[in-house]
Amino acid sequence: MPRRTSRPHSVLVVLLVLSGAARLATQEKSSNYEEELRNGDAYMQRHMFEQALQAYKHAYALKDKSSYEAAVGMALAYRGLGAHKNVLDVSADGLKLAGDDKTHQAQMHNLRGVALVVLADKPNDKKLQEAETVFRAALAANESLVAARLNLGIALLKMGRDEDGLRELKAYVEIAPPSPEVENARKMLADPRRAREPFAPAFSFTSKDGEYVSLEDLAGKTVLLDFWGSWCAPCVASTPGLIKLRRKFAGQPVVFLGIAQDQEEQWRGYLGRHNMDWPQYLDASRRVLRLFNVTAYPTYVVLDGDGIVRARKSGYGSDTHAWLEREIKKTLKER
Repeated sequence: MPRRTSRPHSVLVVLLVLSGAARLATQEKSSNYEEELRNGDAYMQRHMFEQALQAYKHAYALKDKSSYEAAVGMALAYRGLGAHKNVLDVSADGLKLAGDDKTHQAQMHNLRGVALVVLADKPNDKKLQEAETVFRAALAANESLVAARLNLGIALLKMGRDEDGLRELKAYVEIAPPSPEVENARKMLADPRRAREPFAPAFSFTSKDGEYVSLEDLAGKTVLLDFWGSWCAPCVASTPGLIKLRRKFAGQPVVFLGIAQDQEEQWRGYLGRHNMDWPQYLDASRRVLRLFNVTAYPTYVVLDGDGIVRARKSGYGSDTHAWLEREIKKTLKER
């Protein structure tokens, strides 16, 4: 009689083992994916955009580049980093991943449109025309996405199409819930230049000496914002020149403001030693720093009497104070 073999049973056992291992690997991969998404979200909430980007990238890879959620996260992280060209690339992939989901389509169109508006550098830039098309596509996919209505209005104002832009902004203000964005839209309705000029974000603080300072109260005056820290060697090197520069503009409508990222004891000590007696604010929560997207020290921002950013410079060199003096004088001449 032919001899029987147990090989088929062995093969079956091996297949079962492999199948179990594959399931475990899939479960682990899925768990890692969810964890990376959570990490990305947590980093985004803390404005740690580089770390968020890496987390979302890992999640995207774990899903073999098929995760819409990870793509959205990457686009938002790139936007936080100011990498708007990367936003365009990711949003193109995100639109493919959105499939027939209208909500997802609208969200990606809106992200893409914002990047196009930021990258446009003149009123007749084709990017603005493309942005208009993209925002209208977002609203066609999801009319309740009020952010797209706002962004469409801004894009139209940037193109000089005030009548169309104001109509969209009015529609936005009527349906959007109360928010800082609604207040900004109201300001643009009152002055469409706000969509075309780099107006400074509204800020306020109470200085070290107990003085309340706000952009609104500084209307009509040139403002020099000095973002600094006592730990920053270039900031320290810049201090004597800033003191002399302030003396030059004494009696003129020019205000110096210091916004520091520092340890309180070191900050107070430094101010006392160097007699930096213009309004000083320790931005422990980084609230003002984030408004102006400050990532390097020192950073100088010059605002004109209308609150428009006329000049910005990071770092310190032998020509820094001469440059600041020229930029301040320009705003005074324009007045």
